[in-house]
Amino acid sequence: AKSITKQLKEVQEKNMKVQVANDKRLYARYKKQIETAYGKMETCYLDTAVAIHSIYYQQLYKLDNYKNIYDFAKENYDISRGTCSKFINICERFGAINENGNVIGLQERYNDFSVSQLGVMLPMPDCLLEQCDNKMSVRALKQLCEDYKESLNSHQEVIEGVKSDVIDSENIVDTGMNEPVETVIDVTDNKSFICQASSFEEFVQLQDIVKESYADILKKYPHAKIHVEITY
Repeated sequence: AKSITKQLKEVQEKNMKVQVANDKRLYARYKKQIETAYGKMETCYLDTAVAIHSIYYQQLYKLDNYKNIYDFAKENYDISRGTCSKFINICERFGAINENGNVIGLQERYNDFSVSQLGVMLPMPDCLLEQCDNKMSVRALKQLCEDYKESLNSHQEVIEGVKSDVIDSENIVDTGMNEPVETVIDVTDNKSFICQASSFEEFVQLQDIVKESYADILKKYPHAKIHVEITY
């Protein structure tokens, strides 16, 4: 006959197996629940982005005497300035535009991407977008972006064919103006930091970025200088 201790051990092991099976079943159910809810959230985010862009593009916020789209979004829906500008930039870059200039959804190429993924992809150059897949996680997309920036830092020569380089998404979304500004910031080698702007106003808006970057560079290169060049 089995000892009491052995019988208790067998019962305990059996109960543990049942518990693990139940935990796995619950885990799978909750993950499915999150995926379903998250999918609905992403659809809502996209609908919100398209509506925000339409109001911005047609300047309809002026009907309620708002000076800009940011004040309208914040006061009415508690949408932050950064999120509002991200919505607009996503529509500008990835949106499908009708004959009236309004965004009616996403371009076919980006239909299966979530707003969260597109937000990460927003500052990527075109050559990097070609490597993105909707099955990639947000973390994987961020890593792709980081790897690209590191590759720029590790090369002495300017990468051929890159028309616009990766910039921090924070520098896109919060400009202090009604227009979402896209500027180019490029690290071409270990001793060069280049900012590109197409107008003096854009150049002025880069001053905080340049100031912070210059302060960081001075820590390593105390004799670093700021060089401004106008090309034509």
